[in-house]
Amino acid sequence: MQCYHLYTDTPANYADREQVLFINQSGSTLLDKFFENHLQQVNDLFAKHEKKFVFLPAVLKDNYIMELAQYNLPMTPLPKVEDRLMQSPLSQIYGLFQRQSCTMAYRVQVKDAPFSLKDDPDSEKTPYPFTGLVFANTSVDVTLPNTTLYNFTPLVDGDDEDIWCQLSEWEELFFPTPKQLTRDDSDTDEEYNNWKWSHTPIPPIKANSIMSYGDTADDQFPREAYRLSQEVRERVEKLRSMGVNELIIKGLFYDQPTLSRLVITRDWRILLPDYQNREIVMTPLVKAVYILFLNHPEGILFKEIGNWKWELLELYERVSGCEADSEMRASVAAICNPLNNSINEKCSRIREAFLREFTDTIACNYYITGDRATPKGIRLERNLLRFEGGREQSFVCPF
Repeated sequence: MQCYHLYTDTPANYADREQVLFINQSGSTLLDKFFENHLQQVNDLFAKHEKKFVFLPAVLKDNYIMELAQYNLPMTPLPKVEDRLMQSPLSQIYGLFQRQSCTMAYRVQVKDAPFSLKDDPDSEKTPYPFTGLVFANTSVDVTLPNTTLYNFTPLVDGDDEDIWCQLSEWEELFFPTPKQLTRDDSDTDEEYNNWKWSHTPIPPIKANSIMSYGDTADDQFPREAYRLSQEVRERVEKLRSMGVNELIIKGLFYDQPTLSRLVITRDWRILLPDYQNREIVMTPLVKAVYILFLNHPEGILFKEIGNWKWELLELYERVSGCEADSEMRASVAAICNPLNNSINEKCSRIREAFLREFTDTIACNYYITGDRATPKGIRLERNLLRFEGGREQSFVCPF
């Protein structure tokens, strides 16, 4: 099986090295039919090597594609999403090979081990159109910082047995069986040890190996504030499990995610006008905590959060529309106790509220983040924040 190096003008940090994409620019119906009929078996083949296979026709037929597009690109109106889906042929969906094109494409020689591919610029260039398997290479060319190196292996028409043979050749090319992974006599000890280290599987993290945290809310923030409820976790995992990442969605719609303005209305609703005016729903106490952090772009240290107890209580009263009673005061006191986990629980609910609506690469600009022993805050630039009722509040301790 031949293999090629493809240099594209996609920044390397956008590449998903765990994803193998089938490109069919020749329009081969035999290959499409094969992957459609044997999709689960092919998925299992690549999953053995911790790769995720992406067959775009199956993705486009999935009922969740509209939801996925809206989740990754909340600024794109739904009718526009539908138009793009209808007008985009398969060969243009993943912008690497037509919209952005390849800057160089050379056949490469393969050494014994996976990914040890070497350029052969004097060899013939890869045939066009591209039909075959593509995935991002593990190596990075520092001389071309705005490009990504991809491995491309062509596939040709045939019956099911022929195509399975080609996939087996691909597997042997990039993931040889252990008996083939033998030391070349020409390798130095250093070369062999480096190769052996690079091909040693990383063991999975065991539950009891996770580091433990201290007893303060600040110590527990990295764990507790990022804990998701089962409902939100299942939604996020469902979207991630479709075999499509944000790069493919961007390649499909040719859009770049932009941050929406955030508006706090007079009746304390949280709206994102540039994301189809969608509302971020929170309970009154969680919303009061969120607005407290919006009021303090400098951030708040958890150990000092008690300094803002009266501001938080007044926000809670205004958001809930109720005068504070003993239960409300107790809830605020728990949040302001640095030895209590209540503040982390509220931060977790805030994060969930945004992750219900869009991907974390966007959401992280809106929820509360921060490192241990540092002020926690909201990244959103305050020129994107507007209070419809103004900022006339004077949160002063009444005593």
